[in-house]
Amino acid sequence: MSSRATRLTLTALCLTGLGVLGACGDDARTTTPSTAAPTGTGPATVATGEPNPGSAGTTPGTYAIVPDAAVTTGFRGLSTLLTTTAARPATVTQADLDLVEQAWHAFEGTVKRNDADLYLRAEEALDAFFAAGKAKDGATMTTAAGDFAKVADAYLAAHP
Repeated sequence: MSSRATRLTLTALCLTGLGVLGACGDDARTTTPSTAAPTGTGPATVATGEPNPGSAGTTPGTYAIVPDAAVTTGFRGLSTLLTTTAARPATVTQADLDLVEQAWHAFEGTVKRNDADLYLRAEEALDAFFAAGKAKDGATMTTAAGDFAKVADAYLAAHP
């Protein structure tokens, strides 16, 4: 399978069942859980205090809240995407990093609402991954991907 086909397949896996893309995470924003829909009623949003220009299923300044199954799928798919991207640092493009960012946005609101500490750890791992990807530093990308996988494992253990 070509690199492009692999990226597209992994991105589709990350986004399968999510149906909405939320806003980018930022440690300085606040979450207002009272705007979240009760479990089982579909996607909701969480206010963040920053604009979110035009993401489907959200309004400005919100994260998408998705079902737990979508978070599980998202974490697994994104961990795979990080690992495969880190394996080819010399050919990483901004488009590759954008795919990673989009995959995270699809479920990060639920992670932030459910576990602020693990959310921050995920953001830190992704920040390191993005910086390393731009520098084409495969060793640091691999470390960041491993750190993200640990966060994913911890979150999925705590929030089955």
